Amino acid sequence: MDRIAPRAPYAGIALGGYELAWQGGPSDWLGHDQRHYQYFDFSYSLGMKVGIGAKIIDVLWEGPAYDAGLVRGTEIVAVGERVYSVVALQDAIDRAQQSGATIDLMVKRFDRVKPVSLAWTGGQRYPTLRPTKDGPRHIDALLAPRASGGVLAHV
Repeated sequence: MDRIAPRAPYAGIALGGYELAWQGGPSDWLGHDQRHYQYFDFSYSLGMKVGIGAKIIDVLWEGPAYDAGLVRGTEIVAVGERVYSVVALQDAIDRAQQSGATIDLMVKRFDRVKPVSLAWTGGQRYPTLRPTKDGPRHIDALLAPRASGGVLAHV
């Protein structure tokens, strides 16, 4: 690697007939993955993933959670004046988008509890691919099944 680019290389996606877009909820695949592995992905908004027991399991560098000093293993105790739940955090993200206010959390790390404010007003964000043109989309051909009938042959 020679340098860090200011953004990801999207040319392959564009040449495949798509563009990166954002939606307000997780895709079916991500929703299934979150239920199966018991976490919730706020990576593209707050810059963190929250797992079982309201524990932060991942923090992205330079995201709102990182900027607020949150680290892996921190437990979210409350969102505003509500006990932590995924719905409470989603509601807070939606309110911040409408009002421009910060997202206020009460967090616990080891034997310390402290308030933290996240500066994020961009709403809930989840990536998706959106078609950019009519006609064949080359990414579709790459993702198409190679066998018909849904049965895999074992050699």
